[in-house]
Amino acid sequence: MVEKPHQAYEAAKDYNAAIKYWLKVLALDNPQQLPSDFHANNNDIKAFAVCVLKAQRPDDAVVPLQAALASDSQDPQLYYLLGKAYLDQYVKQNTLNSHSLEDALHIFLELTQLAPQYQEGWQELARTFSYLGKEIESLEAAKKALGLSPTD
Repeated sequence: MVEKPHQAYEAAKDYNAAIKYWLKVLALDNPQQLPSDFHANNNDIKAFAVCVLKAQRPDDAVVPLQAALASDSQDPQLYYLLGKAYLDQYVKQNTLNSHSLEDALHIFLELTQLAPQYQEGWQELARTFSYLGKEIESLEAAKKALGLSPTD
């Protein structure tokens, strides 16, 4: 099987090179400002989002993921990645802005309703509740996550 360039970059943990590759594929100059005629394959957007999240650049993931979610509101992985981007924004901002945290909560609540068996959604919901100081809700979400995958 032939390895694609982004796979080689990701294997080498050269996420910035992978991001440059995906920006070319997605025909984007600035991922935080999409052109009005933007349209891309959601799998490409998800792969791009994974790279920018690993590179600790959550701001670059939000807008493309929002666009992808607008075109496919039934894809749990899009919800998960967008929620992670919001949560990572909150953490990166050193908790100065709770707007990202509220966005993450909203997305993870939607995800757990859409796909109640999506264990990672429950894990991140627990984490989000914890940041909000809602320890009871955090424990309930964590228990749900453990119930879905007791070996993790």
